[in-house]
Amino acid sequence: MRFDAQGTVLLVSTDETLMQTMEQLGSESLRLTVRSVRNWERALEVLSRVRVDLIVLHVHVGESLTEGLLDELRHHRRLAVIPVLALLESATSEQVADAIDAGAADCMAYPGSHSELAARLRALARVAGRHRRKLTERHYNLSGDLTALGFTDLIGLLELGRASGRLRLLTSDGEGRVLFGEGRVIHAEFGNLVGEEAFFELMHLEKAQYEFRPGDPAAEHELEATIDSTTASLVLRAATRFDEEQGEARAFLPAPLTAVPDRSNGEGASWEPDVSWAARGEALLEHTKPLGELQLLSRAAYQAWSVERRITQRIQIWLVTDLHCGVQALSAVATPLADEQVCHALHDPPEALVWSLRMDAETRLEVILIDQDRPRTLIDELNRRPVAMIVAPTHGDFQTLDLDARSGLIELLTRWSPRGCVSIGNVMIERHVKELATLANRPLPQRGILGTLWNLEVDLRFAIAESLRLWASSTPVAVEPAAESDAEGPGEVAA
Repeated sequence: MRFDAQGTVLLVSTDETLMQTMEQLGSESLRLTVRSVRNWERALEVLSRVRVDLIVLHVHVGESLTEGLLDELRHHRRLAVIPVLALLESATSEQVADAIDAGAADCMAYPGSHSELAARLRALARVAGRHRRKLTERHYNLSGDLTALGFTDLIGLLELGRASGRLRLLTSDGEGRVLFGEGRVIHAEFGNLVGEEAFFELMHLEKAQYEFRPGDPAAEHELEATIDSTTASLVLRAATRFDEEQGEARAFLPAPLTAVPDRSNGEGASWEPDVSWAARGEALLEHTKPLGELQLLSRAAYQAWSVERRITQRIQIWLVTDLHCGVQALSAVATPLADEQVCHALHDPPEALVWSLRMDAETRLEVILIDQDRPRTLIDELNRRPVAMIVAPTHGDFQTLDLDARSGLIELLTRWSPRGCVSIGNVMIERHVKELATLANRPLPQRGILGTLWNLEVDLRFAIAESLRLWASSTPVAVEPAAESDAEGPGEVAA
C-alpha cells in the first residue's frame, strides 16, 4: 500500500449508510480514498482502470460467496493479491468459513462497530504494506535503477535487441511487469492495472529497480497478450496523453499570437515541387568547399530574417537534432563559428542558428537548426512551411528523445505539415518517424539514411540533397480546409 500518499479502497455495496460510514472513516481517520460501486461487474470495470489497495465487499443474506467478485478475484493472478474485507449480514461460523475459503482476507459482522471496522481496515493495510515492502527489498544479480536509465530508454534497448522475456520493476508502490516477444511489448501489469493502462502508468516512474529475465513469454503463468500496438506507438501515445494533461493546466493561460501555416512557402505564389531547383541545389552541394552563410540570430533578428522582402522564393529545410551535433554538422558545410560560443547562446538565452545559400537574386536555400530536446523553442517564430524536415536524433537512436520532445515533434508536423522527411539513424528510425506522422494525422513521404551526424559520419550535404530530391519527387500535400479557414493568405496572424 502506498503509505506516502492516500490509498484507495473499493467498496462494493448498495447500502447508502455503509457508503457514508466508509467515506467518513476514510477521510477522517484512515487517510483512504473510498470509491463505491453497487455490483461486482462494475467493480471489475473499476479495477481495470484504477489502482486499488483494499476491497470491502458487502455480502447480503443468502448471497453466494462462490460466485461473483471473490471468485473473479481468485482466478485473476494480478487481482488476487488485493486484500478483501467481507462484511457479512449473517455472520455465522459457516458463512465466515465460506468467505475465507472463497478468498476473503478477513470478515466481520455487518452492521457492526465503526471502531472495529476501522481497526480491521488498518490491519489489512499493514499486511498489504509488508507485502509490498518485501518486494522492494529484493535484490538480483542482474539489476538496474531507472534513475540511471529511464524506462523509455530501457524499453528501447530491449526492442532494438529483439529481446524476449520478462521485465520486472519494483517500486515503493509495488511491482510492475512487462512481457516482451521478439522485442515487442505484448503485455504489461502494474498493481491491478493491465495492458496499455499499466504501461502508461509505468512510463511515469522515475524511481524503480528493474530486472530483465530472458525467456519465452508464452511460458508465463496465465499469460494474456493484452497489447498489440508497436512499442514506438505506445510511447508516442503516452507522450500525447501526457501533453494533453499538461495542456489542461495551460488552458487558462492566454494563448500567444502564432502564424497560421498556409499552402505557400512564403510571400507570393504557392511553392510547389520544382525539379530544376532541386537539381541546382544538389549540384551546388556536391562541392566540398564551404558554402553559404552560417548565422547566429536573436529571436528578433530571426523574425526579421525570416520575412526578408528581397528573397521571394525560399527553399527551407528544418534540421532536428542535438544542438552540439547540429552546430558541428552545419559548421562543416559553411564557414564555421566557434562551437562553444554558439551552443552557449543557443541554450541561454534561446537563439536561432540558420544556414543559407543564395541560388540566385530571389531564391535562397535555408536550413534552420531545431533543438531535438526542445522542439517547441522556436515554434512561434517559424512562419513558413518547410519543403522537408531532417530528423537526426542523438547517435541515430530515436529512443534518446523523451516524451516532451516527441510530443513537440508531433506538434511541428501537425502545424506545418512538411512535404517530406529525411531520417538519419539506425534501422528503426524510419518506422519511428512514420508513426510520428501517423499520430500527427499527416501523410509524410520519407527517406532513411543509416548512420549519424555525430563526428560527421553522415555528411549533412548529402542529407540536404536527399531532402531536395524528396521534395522534387513529392506531390502537394492537401491541407485540410479547417487548417486554412483561419487565414486568407501568407502572413495572416491569428490568436
